[in-house]
Amino acid sequence: MQRYPDVADEVANGDFGSGYEHYCAIGYLNRSPHFLYDDDVYALHSRDLTDQILLEFECFNRYDHYIKAGAREQRIAHLLFDPAAYRAAIERDGEGAVPIDAAGPFEHFPAAHLVVRASRCHDLVYFDPVWYLDRYDDARDAVQSGEYVCALQHYLTAPDPSSRDPLPEFFRDLLSGPLSDVAAGVRSAAFLSGYDHFLKSGVFDLRDPAPEH
Repeated sequence: MQRYPDVADEVANGDFGSGYEHYCAIGYLNRSPHFLYDDDVYALHSRDLTDQILLEFECFNRYDHYIKAGAREQRIAHLLFDPAAYRAAIERDGEGAVPIDAAGPFEHFPAAHLVVRASRCHDLVYFDPVWYLDRYDDARDAVQSGEYVCALQHYLTAPDPSSRDPLPEFFRDLLSGPLSDVAAGVRSAAFLSGYDHFLKSGVFDLRDPAPEH
């Protein structure tokens, strides 16, 4: 409901009992159901998953496929979470509070942070959890209290994600002025934040992520 304000409105109006009910009823057609899953990203990185393939494997949508097979195959489903890099970091550092082979990277990531309230995330190239928690006191307090399992979940799901930067190399205030089209995309919920737009589109348009860049 935080990702899709119109869904929150429909729940508040009593049209649906919860975000989960909305997703099961109609949201599964075009909405992403988890903070580590972006349907547009999964479609881009899994072009083999045609409608015919999904039908043959009795999948309701791409997320159904991801849960059944894609997560174990370490397919990319979010630009801020690389399952192969995460697995390699866990195996390298020997952090085995939660066995990764029993779950796979997608399930292991939130489970491990529930067991160990770590402030950092393993090898997340496009997100800096240590810098993020140092910069935003409310984020650090929310993670330490257990309201969010980690810095990445806070960044992706806390209200108003466009009010916070994900790492020092990106400057959200560039949304103003010549990048006002980005702000419009965020307001319409086409993009989660200016950073989401930058990773999906702006970087290919050679837009600057920060003034010094």
